[in-house]
Amino acid sequence: MFSKRKKLFVSHCSSDMIIMNRLTPLLNELFQNVNVHIFNTSNEKTGTDIGKGLSDTLRKNLADSDLMIAVITDNYIRSIKCISEITAFWFLSHKVLPIVFNEKRGIDFLNSLFGQELIYLEPGNLSADECAVKLYRTFQSYRFPLGFSEASFHECFIEFFSQVRQESSERPYIGSDQVFYDIVQYCESNGIEKITDHTLELSTIIDRLRKYDEIYILSTTGANLISGLSTSFLEEALLNRKNLTVLIPNKYSAFCTDVAEIESPTDTDGNLRRLANAFDDIMTNLQRCIDAAASKSKGRPIGHIFVGCAYTILRQTITLGVSGTSFWGWLSITVPPNKTNDKTPSLSFYGSDETHTFGDTILNHVKKIRELAESRGDLHEILPNGKKLDNFYLEPYTAKQYWRGLQAKAKNNMLFHHTTGSGALIEVAANHPLREGRYPSEEFSSRLDYAVSLYRHLFENNARVKIYVPGSRHRFNDHTDTVSLSKAGKEYLLKQGIPPSDILGEEENDHYKGESGVYNSADECFVASKIYLDQDFQKLYCVCSPNQMPRKKLFYMAFGVTPDFYTVPSDNSAHDDVYELLEALPDVIYYDHTWQESNSKNGIRTRAERIPTV
Repeated sequence: MFSKRKKLFVSHCSSDMIIMNRLTPLLNELFQNVNVHIFNTSNEKTGTDIGKGLSDTLRKNLADSDLMIAVITDNYIRSIKCISEITAFWFLSHKVLPIVFNEKRGIDFLNSLFGQELIYLEPGNLSADECAVKLYRTFQSYRFPLGFSEASFHECFIEFFSQVRQESSERPYIGSDQVFYDIVQYCESNGIEKITDHTLELSTIIDRLRKYDEIYILSTTGANLISGLSTSFLEEALLNRKNLTVLIPNKYSAFCTDVAEIESPTDTDGNLRRLANAFDDIMTNLQRCIDAAASKSKGRPIGHIFVGCAYTILRQTITLGVSGTSFWGWLSITVPPNKTNDKTPSLSFYGSDETHTFGDTILNHVKKIRELAESRGDLHEILPNGKKLDNFYLEPYTAKQYWRGLQAKAKNNMLFHHTTGSGALIEVAANHPLREGRYPSEEFSSRLDYAVSLYRHLFENNARVKIYVPGSRHRFNDHTDTVSLSKAGKEYLLKQGIPPSDILGEEENDHYKGESGVYNSADECFVASKIYLDQDFQKLYCVCSPNQMPRKKLFYMAFGVTPDFYTVPSDNSAHDDVYELLEALPDVIYYDHTWQESNSKNGIRTRAERIPTV
């Protein structure tokens, strides 16, 4: 007689309800009216007691049960709770009978987990009859009273084993002990402390960043992050002399255009404007923070804010804090058309740039983007009470609008001076090097000759006509002119009978450009436009090479005038068509509009190439 009450623990994954919907009624009927208690969390009659915690109930039943039937499936071996159940039961020296529905994967899992062969049922390799017999003998072996005859038992379970199979699993794979260990070891050795599918809390980011001296943010816009930091942290950080570098793509860039189109194919322009507004919001917030910190510092040094153009970027946000060689960071990757709040893969990491870790790779990536922006002149410091940065450079989306605006202003200036001004000013584009260091070259002479002809034609109808010959003393490779281009041009014009009072040059160069001198086409246009506007001429003419004419048109437009152009071709022009059309012209349109700014790469380059060293 079986007097002691037996306890059966049914361990299974909650995702395997097709199997359990068939197995649970069979077990309930098998042990109905006999001295057996079944613990099965998927069965409301035999599962967790109402009002009691699940963990307490699990512990009690794991300790008290005589036998565990473990329903091994792909879902089961991917469940931490299931692995915990079977492991805990095994190490209590209780008996486990696995029913393995996922064949070799499940068997490998059991052998890897327990390090030895187990007795198990495998419906995929054994016949349904063999499985039923093996299950019946197991219950008999562990002295479980049965409510079925052996024949009825076989009939019911043969049907079960012949019909029931596991479902495919969508659970994340944990793996066997070695796979799981490898994952953990990789994260630990690479300083990966957290992986999640949502962004970090702002308070967590701020708490971490407070420990570091240098802060980097690389983002598509980062407007929300910058807004949160500027409200709660950046002013304090600046007062503590921490430095911030923000790297974002240019407003209306091709990258932002692509993101806008992928995210909102029916309203690309509206989404692109949203990204552009986010750019403006960042600049406004950063300017406000630096102004507030400078005001509160009372003259004491504060930290710096830099903004740089990220030319190559993923749809990502990287936040980094760096002190010495140690760092902490957070990486969030958004995959359009999803946005940041749509299940964004994120991870936080830490480490040192002395080790080759995941974080070291991210830190190097951010620093290289910053270096690239600096080398291209697109890294700017936001200074207290400074001018807000509107963009790093123009993009095709806005270039036409920008130049249309300059063109309209220039045309209005010309209409005004056509009404109020008098006489004509002729600018003759200079050319270097001078022949024998003091005489105009063939190309330069041809332009001067044309200017003389134009002067005489205009002089017939205007009492006031002036010729401006631009150009300081130039160097060309190892050759240095002995006189300025203006002086050489003036001497040439004097020999053509032009009165000295009608020739402008060195005095105007010095007045408008000072020590900087006149060393390129932009300088020529700048001085000529100043003479025209300040001396209130009615008409302005430019005599130049056909190749350089489009670029000079843009320079003049940027300086507020639109001259009439006369071009003089030359067989050996100093201005190359390919350079002018494919390099110089796009550079003026999108980036370096006037060559007059102190950080103008073209202004710096031409002076370095052309200013005499002696």
